[in-house]
Amino acid sequence: MWVVAVVAAVVLVVGVVVTYAVTRTTSQPPGPAPTTTSPEPQETPPTPDAPVGGYKIEAGDGGTDVAVDGRTPIGYDQECSGAVSAATNYYVAVLEGLYQDRHTSESFSELLKQINGGLDGWDTAPTGPISGLVTEFEAIRAEAEQLGQEFLGGEYHPEWGVFRVEGCAEGASATVDVAGYFEMPTADPGHSYQDPKRVRVSWFEGDWRLISLEDLATDENPLLGILPSRPLAPVPAADRGSILAAAGSEWMEYTNAPQD
Repeated sequence: MWVVAVVAAVVLVVGVVVTYAVTRTTSQPPGPAPTTTSPEPQETPPTPDAPVGGYKIEAGDGGTDVAVDGRTPIGYDQECSGAVSAATNYYVAVLEGLYQDRHTSESFSELLKQINGGLDGWDTAPTGPISGLVTEFEAIRAEAEQLGQEFLGGEYHPEWGVFRVEGCAEGASATVDVAGYFEMPTADPGHSYQDPKRVRVSWFEGDWRLISLEDLATDENPLLGILPSRPLAPVPAADRGSILAAAGSEWMEYTNAPQD
């Protein structure tokens, strides 16, 4: 069974970062999860009638309600813009949930089950791409306890980076690449880490549901080229423009990207 790769441990001190990153595994996700649409439409790139410049998405926005954690937006419309918002917000919820010290195993499991819509078979075999994250959550904490290290509570900022809609079928399924930055509250203020992911969501029981998270291939990472000379974020707007120009027109900024 495929297990989602753990995100680099950017909010723990170096011991957990190195140890856990070395031992994690990555493999291919399962096939598309069931949706309420039959037959399922094929995903397609953004269409010509999308807003000028592509999708207009504000990171952290969208949804008509909040999840059981009291902060993650849920309740999206079935259009592709809703899918992009859901994919972005769900990735933030997972990453911060794994590496901030504000969840118990039970509360993290409850959140994941809600945004996954129960599609992983939680009651029978909770080892799917999303339900399996509970095991990752517990492993990270066990290692931190063993090493005597504390969680420092970093924050993920998708609006500091860019996104790409790999494909979307309204009211069915979508694949969205999210490349943002994790801000680390260390002794070096402003230190940041980027960890792009391919996020798959499916429309199920009236909302977009998180199906899987995959590491984005290195050669597809639009932020990689600027890291050697500029490891800190947010990256100035002029430099982000250069990144977008080099990455290709399919990559877009969020509407709440920093303007300076």
